[in-house]
Amino acid sequence: MNLLTVATPASASASPLSLGVPLASPFMLQQWGMEPESPALVMSRPIGAVYLGLSLMLFLGRYSPLSALRSAIGAGLSFAIDLLACLGLLRRSSERVSAGIFGSVVVEIALSAGFASAIGSDS
Repeated sequence: MNLLTVATPASASASPLSLGVPLASPFMLQQWGMEPESPALVMSRPIGAVYLGLSLMLFLGRYSPLSALRSAIGAGLSFAIDLLACLGLLRRSSERVSAGIFGSVVVEIALSAGFASAIGSDS
């Protein structure tokens, strides 16, 4: 898989998240069976800013040629997304969130695999 194939849908999904997390945090938290409490809501705006930055980085870099920087970005994103999936599974196993978290975990695993396969691939 090449970077264009994985970066385009990742960018497209990060864009709505960048607005959805800060604007619809209570709804998103309720989908995971969590109460929308103050600490989670306070963190939603900075998380939205991070998603927007990632979306822009992926959109602008989706045609970048193979390079050490591109491989480092792919490896870093793959690792970070793996951690998100693991954290989601840990929260579910401790019953801190509902089964609604599995949708996010599946998407995270797919994105991580895509970024991992794009490292070092120019085809």
